[in-house]
Amino acid sequence: MTREHQSEIHLINSLNHPSSGDNAHALLHEIVNLLRDLLERDEPSHIDLQAIPLSAEDLDMLAETLGQGDVNAEVADFGLTHISATGIPGVWWVVQMDESEQIIGEFLEINYVPEALIAPTEDIRDGREALKAKLFEADMKRKRRK
Repeated sequence: MTREHQSEIHLINSLNHPSSGDNAHALLHEIVNLLRDLLERDEPSHIDLQAIPLSAEDLDMLAETLGQGDVNAEVADFGLTHISATGIPGVWWVVQMDESEQIIGEFLEINYVPEALIAPTEDIRDGREALKAKLFEADMKRKRRK
């Protein structure tokens, strides 16, 4: 069992249901610890908001306390993923939707950059090859004009 998984189980077991903001308060303390882990050990993590008993009051408290950041992104891949920076650098609110726009996952991701925005190495290799092919075509057109 990973340290992150142990931490999430401990957190979930310590939360109350229903909550009047107490669960959000506990999550915010956990985020402080996860940010420390990111800074000290370069250890990203996430909190699965659907796995935790959160009331509307808890969600409002989380949103209000974390605030809104300057970055919003959408990734279209097997549905749509909405990624929003919170007002706390390193904390991202990620909502995954299926093809019919139903929420299938909601997370707080603690990371320098959300994983969904990191280009896979293979995609970068493919992009490099595509760019080389386009440059070859452009070079051929330039030579024909001369």
